[in-house]
Amino acid sequence: KDINVAGVYHTATFIPLWDYVSYVSEAYYINKDKAEAFIEWLKANPCITHVIIAQYWRSRLNTPRYAHWNGKVDAMSKELMHHSLREFVKQIHNLGRHVILLGPTPEAKCSDPVRHIRTAMRKGQNPIDLSPLTSTHQEIAELNKDVLDILHAIQAEGLCSVLDVLSVIPENEPFVAYKDGKVLLSDDDHLSGDGATEIFRRLRPQLETLLKQPMPAK
Repeated sequence: KDINVAGVYHTATFIPLWDYVSYVSEAYYINKDKAEAFIEWLKANPCITHVIIAQYWRSRLNTPRYAHWNGKVDAMSKELMHHSLREFVKQIHNLGRHVILLGPTPEAKCSDPVRHIRTAMRKGQNPIDLSPLTSTHQEIAELNKDVLDILHAIQAEGLCSVLDVLSVIPENEPFVAYKDGKVLLSDDDHLSGDGATEIFRRLRPQLETLLKQPMPAK
């Protein structure tokens, strides 16, 4: 709305991955019914020209959700996430839609930033220790190296574009999740409304450029 673009904000509960033939069982089929329903919804709504996907990618890579044939649960491999995310993106790309993936966003070193701030204020800390709420460019890059490799590989194939959050976190200016009395992270890895607004403000030029690009050829 802020950049005068009509659209739908869809708080999807499915993981944006597609089934991929691997050395394990069908447990790797990830919310397949919801993913397929989303694809059908796009087919029925050709007015949707761009699909922007925001996820906490590192959690998708590291969360142990998938069982091997012997019943042991193991973390998703980098290869599996690459291929399954690529397939999901390709499904949307093949409909002639421009897929935009939001890159990894800043994180906090504590699980509850609001509590951290309130505790510091109650103790009369002046200045407040903001180190647990600070993400440097280097920290974000190192934490998300595997994720960034995957996103950029899919982008290199021409299947999607990546909104580069790292490019708006200067190496000499860390992202501090407490600004002007507002806490920008609702927990250790999810942006608050104020945090999302701050990131959008920085990413706006990138996003406006991407939204002006034509849909890909089918």
